Amino acid sequence: MDNKLFSRLTESMAQMNEMIDSEHVLSSKITADATNSINARSEAFRKALLHTQTKYADIIKALEDK
Repeated sequence: MDNKLFSRLTESMAQMNEMIDSEHVLSSKITADATNSINARSEAFRKALLHTQTKYADIIKALEDK
């Protein structure tokens, strides 16, 4: 294999590795964003559920006190 061809192959491989690395970084960011979104929604749901449970507990207590 001549030096020119070897040089082109090496350059192409380096470019492919850069593309793979950038796709991996993007994939990791998307995964992190999705995880953060799920966590935020879970926290919002937990707070809403706690609020509802507290509200109904207050209503039940008021009815029992009558």
